Amino acid sequence: MSRDSADEIGTLLDALSLQSSIFYAGALCGRHDFHRDGNRGHLHVVQSGRLVIERRDRQAIHITRPSLVFFPYHAEHALGAVDIDGPSVICG
Repeated sequence: MSRDSADEIGTLLDALSLQSSIFYAGALCGRHDFHRDGNRGHLHVVQSGRLVIERRDRQAIHITRPSLVFFPYHAEHALGAVDIDGPSVICG
């Protein structure tokens, strides 16, 4: 990333008013649905393992390596574990 790109990202982040909290950290078991929640978005950090992200009327997304997944507000979605031991995730 160039210094100019980093400066532009910094300027954008400075203009936003963000609040966050972690509501789950650990191995994801089964399927978890995330419904519309006012003006809240969801941020998922996939540390390891495999999972499937499903959204209504959209093709499933298969995550197979460490990833950062962001859904802005009003984005219903579901996370599903592929393996029995489940992926390691942090959700906020």
